[in-house]
Amino acid sequence: LFHYQLPKACQITIKIYSISGQLVREIKENKPAGLHTTIWDGKDTKGIDVASGIYFYRVESTNITKTGKIILLR
Repeated sequence: LFHYQLPKACQITIKIYSISGQLVREIKENKPAGLHTTIWDGKDTKGIDVASGIYFYRVESTNITKTGKIILLR
């Protein structure tokens, strides 16, 4: 789950990386202003389930940049 707040409507990009730094998934969404939650389904760009482990994320828009760590357990 990714929680973020936008001061105005914009497109956001969520990038998920493996612990080795490889881009696993990129999610782009257009969102209105306000609080939002985006759910990552644990799949890579090809729709294949990724392994349990530690991943890093980066949420980017013109107004925000947020980074963090995710622990995925299957």
